[in-house]
Amino acid sequence: MAVISRITMQKRNKDRLNIYLSKAGKEEFGFAVDQDVFVKYNLSKGLEINEKEIKELIEEDEKKKTINLGLHYLSYRMRTVHEMTDYLEKKERQPEHIKAALEKFKELGYLDDQAFASSYVRSKSATQIKGPMKLKQELKQKGVGQHVTEEAIDQFSEESEKELIQKWVDKQTRKTAKESRSKQKQKLYQQLQGKGFSSGLIQEVLQDMDPAEEADEQQALLFQAVKLERKYASKYTGKEYRLKMKQALYQKGFSVQLIEAYLDEHEREDDET
Repeated sequence: MAVISRITMQKRNKDRLNIYLSKAGKEEFGFAVDQDVFVKYNLSKGLEINEKEIKELIEEDEKKKTINLGLHYLSYRMRTVHEMTDYLEKKERQPEHIKAALEKFKELGYLDDQAFASSYVRSKSATQIKGPMKLKQELKQKGVGQHVTEEAIDQFSEESEKELIQKWVDKQTRKTAKESRSKQKQKLYQQLQGKGFSSGLIQEVLQDMDPAEEADEQQALLFQAVKLERKYASKYTGKEYRLKMKQALYQKGFSVQLIEAYLDEHEREDDET
């Protein structure tokens, strides 16, 4: 049997108290506890305490530490049950303490995968260009169950998906065009698929894209042709050079008519020089 002889507040953590014990007239450090544990067990100077009670206090304090770690983790943003479990396991907390912490957080409404998934979909679709398939993948990675994920994704309407696709298309096509409209559409399709949008809606939006102005298409062809000329001019001449240029520009999505016009003009310039 020991007696609590002194209680001091930790300098670096005001929420924790050091408990000193007196045994056979000799004082020594006994243990440290969170203030909540201190109050719960009504600890005070002069209180007699045995080994069993000390172990119980230490156990309760470890449980409190786990809860505090979880609360700190929640302070940055909402978490899923899987994320919280993974975090506490990495912090090497005891399985029974993790379980107790999870139950407490669920009871308080701090952990709710359904609320998390719904909020995640609303937030990401409002601030980023991400489609439902990408969001499904991300929710799965965060440990959200399939049923809960499907319910959250249901709020992602087809109309809102099309709006996001259109937003991305408008953003990309505002940039200086250095590629044919055909190549632009191909790249946009691949980018939007990578962002998790459905193929059908992507194609629907891209089909409605305004055709490129002829001047813009000519400017893009000129940009690509100059690069190709550096590649082919020293290797090929005459008909072979023209064929290589024609094939390469066609693969980049330019029309045969536009390519022929450019090559004819280019040859005329060569004749004049």
